[in-house]
Amino acid sequence: EAIGCWETLVRLDANDRDAHHALAQGYERFRRWADAERHYREVLRIGQTDDDLDVWVYSVRLNVAEMLERQGKTQEAIREYEIFLNSEGAGTEEIEKARTRIRILKKSVSPPPGM
Repeated sequence: EAIGCWETLVRLDANDRDAHHALAQGYERFRRWADAERHYREVLRIGQTDDDLDVWVYSVRLNVAEMLERQGKTQEAIREYEIFLNSEGAGTEEIEKARTRIRILKKSVSPPPGM
C-alpha cells in the first residue's frame, strides 16, 4: 500500500527526491532489486537541492552498489563502490564497508591463480 502512494508521488513530481528514496527503500524491502536500483539512481540524479544541505545523498551510492550486487551485476557494483570511495562526506565505517565489498567482489570475478 505504501509503495503505491510513493509511486503516485513520483508520477506527480519526477524530481521529488524523498519520494524516490522512500520508493527505493520499499522496493528493497520486497526484494525488487532492479526497481530499487532505478529509484536510488533517481535520487542521485536529483542530488542535493538548494532547499537542503544534508549530506546523506552521497550514501545512496552504497544502496545502488548493493542493489547491483543482488542482481549479480558484479562489475557495475564494483564501479559504484569505487565512485562512492571518491565522493565527499563518507564516514570511516562506510568507507571500510565499500572497500571490503570491493575486495570480496573482485575475488569472486578473478580467475584462480595460474590460469
